[in-house]
Amino acid sequence: MTALTTLSKIRGIIRRASDGMMQLLAILVLAMMLAIAVQVVASRLGVNSIVSWQNSVFLFDRAITLNSLIELHWYFLSAIILLPIATIWADDAHVRVDFIYSALSSRAQAAIELIGHFLFTLPFLIMCIPAAWNMTLVAYSRGERSQDDGLLERFLVKGMIPLAFGILLILIAVQLPSLIRRLLSRRNPS
Repeated sequence: MTALTTLSKIRGIIRRASDGMMQLLAILVLAMMLAIAVQVVASRLGVNSIVSWQNSVFLFDRAITLNSLIELHWYFLSAIILLPIATIWADDAHVRVDFIYSALSSRAQAAIELIGHFLFTLPFLIMCIPAAWNMTLVAYSRGERSQDDGLLERFLVKGMIPLAFGILLILIAVQLPSLIRRLLSRRNPS
């Protein structure tokens, strides 16, 4: 199996995972809308504890309250905002001055991408991922939770940062050989 075949298979896996993640995020958007609707109705009716039970349940403890629904938005939003970062990057939909970039040759585009990766993206990710991971571990080890009858597992929200940036780091690592090949290519495909 050649390196190009392997890279092609990895890209296919990344694309399928990305498509599945986007479908999951669409479901999370709907779940968040439902949580907001329930919260608005319960607030209007003056009900604080919406549903309660005897034993502690993951994330919710012993009840679903107005505060837990408000905090649930953080959980949904952290996933909805952070997880698609790699998908946006893979689809080449991230911010840049496209009207200038698109006029450049393929080699010049690859050079710009590589410079951006090595000067900005990779140093940022290399500093951010361990710091975010440590923040997540501290939240987990301390058992951080809401103080106002909200949700229990605060580390889940914080854990979205190293997860999303870790996925982005893997994607960039997969893209680097292709960018280097384009930069070193003698021909200039458009």
